[in-house]
Amino acid sequence: MTESSITILVVGCGSAGTRHARTLRKLGVNNLLLFDPDQNAADRLAAELSAKSVDSVGQGLESGPDGLIVTSPPNHHLSTANLAIESGLNCFVEKPLSDSLEGLEELLSRAERKGLFIMVGYNFRYFAPLIELKRLISSGELGRVMTVRAEFGQYLPTWRMGTDYRSNYITSGSNAGGVILEESHEFDYVRWLAGPVESVYCASGRLSDLEMELEDTALVIMRHSNGALSHISVDCTQHGYARGARIVGTEGTANWTFPSMLSIVRRGGTREERELSADLAIAYELEMSEFLGCLRGLTKPRVDGWEALESLKITLAARDSATSGNEVRI
Repeated sequence: MTESSITILVVGCGSAGTRHARTLRKLGVNNLLLFDPDQNAADRLAAELSAKSVDSVGQGLESGPDGLIVTSPPNHHLSTANLAIESGLNCFVEKPLSDSLEGLEELLSRAERKGLFIMVGYNFRYFAPLIELKRLISSGELGRVMTVRAEFGQYLPTWRMGTDYRSNYITSGSNAGGVILEESHEFDYVRWLAGPVESVYCASGRLSDLEMELEDTALVIMRHSNGALSHISVDCTQHGYARGARIVGTEGTANWTFPSMLSIVRRGGTREERELSADLAIAYELEMSEFLGCLRGLTKPRVDGWEALESLKITLAARDSATSGNEVRI
């Protein structure tokens, strides 16, 4: 099986589905099947990529794809992934794995029994600055990690220019809405950097004048099994774009500012400033290339369904904590 002979069914032709389909085409995948409830969206993307749009997921499955990509809103991820597994297909699910924990262990166990994999799209695991932060921790250069701080913030109307932000499911009152679930990247990579999480406390609110039904801002504190503490701040209210992370260890502090700046201050005060190669397009290519490699049996997912489930648990725990006002144990 080569890239040119692989057929991929993409379910959902919004921003994520469009990005992955374009990336797959760039990587040499010639056979793309596209479905979206908005048939015009699927037809437009199919015309752009010389792909084929289908009228339903069922029609796409009947065409015999080798793999399936789920890029619909999170509340539809479980049902579509179940269809893939029932059809004997390996699948890639865009983050988060779902909007609740219900049915996920059954899905993942069924996939294992069938010898299938589920890969989940946490693309920051492929992003050079975060890979370097992970290396600094794993090598011991920063010593024992004491705290991790991570932030994401961007004014929602600027996320997708030319599109009415109110059409984004993040604004809905459904379980898929709100900034916490949408920005689960930070929960995933903080857990990856600092280790398993024992408990989560969160304060959140709808603080802006944006037309949203759920939270637009969340501040989260997590206790990790190794004793470390982490703090995550996510919002869709601040003007400009803010993203970054700080690792405080017993032997040094590393600070990453999106996209590419990394500064390290070591014990004794010596400072190192580096600008890393940091292109999110490359991270997406690496992610899709790995998916294709998994389909060909050449590698295994960096973030499989079980790994993504652990990140989803802490993400949903943050929402539960914000609702109850209590610290939630994992």
